[in-house]
Amino acid sequence: MPGAAEPGASEPDAAEPCSAEPGAEKPLPVPAARRQIRREATRRSRLGAAEPVPLREMRLLPTAAAAWAAAFLAVRLPPSSGWLTAGIVAAVSVGFLLLTGVLARRRPAALSNRAELSSRAELSNRAELSNRAALSDSPARFNPAALFRGTAVPLAAVALVCAGAAGALAERSNGPMAGVIAAERSVSGEFRAVSDARAATPDRFTGRPRYLVDAIAESATADGKRFGSAAPILVVGGDDYAGIRWGDGFSSAGALSKLPPGDRNLALLRAAAAPDIRPAGGWYGATAQLRADFVQAAADRGVSVDGLLAGMVLGDRSTLDPDLGQAMKDTGLTHLTAVSGANCSYLLAFIFLTARAARVPRAAAVLLALAGLAAFVLLVRPDPSVLRAAVMGGLGTVAVLSGRGRLPVALLLLSITVLLAIDPWLCTSYAFILSVCATLGLVVLGPHLVLVLSRRLPLWFAASLAVPIAAQLFCAPVLVLLQPQLPVYSVPANLVAAPVVPVVTIVGMLAVAVVGLAPPLAAVPLVASAAGAWWVAGTARTFESAPGALQPKSSLLPEWLDPQVFLSDPAIGPWVVLLICGIVFVETGLLIGFF
Repeated sequence: MPGAAEPGASEPDAAEPCSAEPGAEKPLPVPAARRQIRREATRRSRLGAAEPVPLREMRLLPTAAAAWAAAFLAVRLPPSSGWLTAGIVAAVSVGFLLLTGVLARRRPAALSNRAELSSRAELSNRAELSNRAALSDSPARFNPAALFRGTAVPLAAVALVCAGAAGALAERSNGPMAGVIAAERSVSGEFRAVSDARAATPDRFTGRPRYLVDAIAESATADGKRFGSAAPILVVGGDDYAGIRWGDGFSSAGALSKLPPGDRNLALLRAAAAPDIRPAGGWYGATAQLRADFVQAAADRGVSVDGLLAGMVLGDRSTLDPDLGQAMKDTGLTHLTAVSGANCSYLLAFIFLTARAARVPRAAAVLLALAGLAAFVLLVRPDPSVLRAAVMGGLGTVAVLSGRGRLPVALLLLSITVLLAIDPWLCTSYAFILSVCATLGLVVLGPHLVLVLSRRLPLWFAASLAVPIAAQLFCAPVLVLLQPQLPVYSVPANLVAAPVVPVVTIVGMLAVAVVGLAPPLAAVPLVASAAGAWWVAGTARTFESAPGALQPKSSLLPEWLDPQVFLSDPAIGPWVVLLICGIVFVETGLLIGFF
């Protein structure tokens, strides 16, 4: 081979000067070269971060993508079609696994024959061995067993998602309720809330406020007949419905309107009567009371920060000042007005590290962290971003405990697959999509941004700046479809507000616990967490008042790319968002050299 050393030729001693062509640089002596290498290593360590580890954990990407596509289609199919699709896909997956086993049994025999031939060739002559070495650098041959095995796993995920969606749809549409919804009749019934009441747009005729409540119809009466049900219904009511909390039972009556296929709820109930609310008991009642006590304790001490403290600690935005909420939205800080995935990460790390510092065994510390995470999710309500972070954090702790280390991309893809199998309707949730995009930006683009920025900035500042930039870049394609204007100061606002977010989360949760156990002692943690919330509120208001804080979308995008065109049709909007996210991911992969 050209450039290869002849057999038996010895390499020149590194300490001896080598002959060079005229004009070539003279090599440094060994001591000087070593000193130069040490100086370069020291300069790099002081100047910037280490080289990011290349992504090699993308084996679950086809599985997550297949699960997402299957969820989008499965929630729009009748239950019978969903079961049929799940059965067919599962059979194909099992067939591929059987083919993989057959091909795997044949492969060892072929490998042994190759080993025997190789040993004979090694004894023949050295030239033949060098030829085989050259051939070993050629591309690997096509492996059908690997192809079948790699296809069987995504197909199994598709079958699991389709089966879960079909089972949920069959339970929801079981009984006479499906016919009542199809006929859009008026009903009265007993409902159980599966969300807190949230404000909706005021009535366009009367201007009165309206509230939305996701509920399960446990029983209903239509045309004088009473029957049981498990149909999810979206209830729209007036001020009387504002006090409904997760787990509360209530009665209502009104006209039903059928919602399009793929929606989480089967119908919309326009309430025509005031509800008879029955407060929830058990864990739902305890968490609702604890949330109310925390909000009241903060208000009594004057540290509610216009309702922002309850939003950052518990995800309760019911008391958030509208002007402050708009300021947070205009500066890209809306994710801080509710509990997000970062809060789960902070709490999980705090409990685990505290337990380890108290010399608690590793396994017990992990169990304590997971128990605290589960309690936190139930306390703040299982929103899509919280669910994603909770599942990813739980899988991450299990991976670390088992010695497999941290694989953030693999954990993200696995959590997506698990959550879509449990709740296929997450596939069209913009909160879930934004959470996935932000996390993907942090784990894919974040380390490379740190490396690039650290060449001109201190490492700590480069790491702090890379987090909002990476998250914003990956979330921008989704946000541009949801917001008519773009927050220009989103990155600097997030950079200024970021240092106090862990403090508000950890100290705020400590305040929640103290409010429940010893209310008089809650003043100190309340004031400490409120100081961080005050900093975030001041940051939002400062950047909102800056010139050019909002950039109209119409000046950046053509008129035909109006978000209302896509979002008005729920069957198109999510796919457009996912397509843009895929383009951003591919472009980022090309940028960092992954593809």
